Amino acid sequence: MTNLRVHYHGLHKGLTINLLINQRDKIMQETQLSIKGMSCGHCKMTVEKALKVTDCVDEVEVDLEKGQATVKYKNCLDSLDTLKQAVEDAGYQVV
Repeated sequence: MTNLRVHYHGLHKGLTINLLINQRDKIMQETQLSIKGMSCGHCKMTVEKALKVTDCVDEVEVDLEKGQATVKYKNCLDSLDTLKQAVEDAGYQVV
């Protein structure tokens, strides 16, 4: 935990608010997506790009032979549905 001290200068002058910033916000999570429809290097690059531009995603590795993407992301990602939608918007199917 990290403490952050904020001084509020509104109606209650001198009020100090302690905010606790949890270090878990920096923890990376990882998931694997099975993807249908990739058949070449261009497909691989398209899926990687679609996932990399998604908020909170830090790393993407697509294995064309396995038809799988490994995604490392911060826990600020709202839902894994966001990743699925990014892949589907690129023209592929998450199975």
